[in-house]
Amino acid sequence: MNTVVLLTSENGSWVARSALNFGTIELHLRPSGTAVTGYGVTGTISGTAIDVGLMGVPRDVQVTLGSSSSGAATFDGESNSKTSSFMVGRIAGAVRFSDSQGVSSTCSAIQWSMQPY
Repeated sequence: MNTVVLLTSENGSWVARSALNFGTIELHLRPSGTAVTGYGVTGTISGTAIDVGLMGVPRDVQVTLGSSSSGAATFDGESNSKTSSFMVGRIAGAVRFSDSQGVSSTCSAIQWSMQPY
C-alpha cells in the first residue's frame, strides 16, 4: 500500500496529511529519542489512505487507521542512520484494509515506511 502525504511543521511538531485526494490521513509525529542507529519518532495516526500503487498505478485498496471507538492508532519508528531520510516502524491499533467491492480485513499492527517523494 502506497500513499502520498504532505509533511509540515506546526507549533514545534510535525504533521503529515493526505496529499491531493489520496485520503484523510492525519499523522502527528514527534522525536522519541529511543533510536538504535538513527532518529526515533513516535505519534498518532488516524483517517483513511487511498493506495496510489507503485509507480503511480492506483489499486483498489484503502486502509483506515484508528476508529471512532478506539481513537487514533499509535506508531513508532526510526531512521536507519543519522543522515537517512528513510524511516520505518510499526503502527498499532485499529487497522482495516478494504476495497470498493466491500471486501475488508482487519489487523492490530502493520509495518510502515516513509521517505521523501
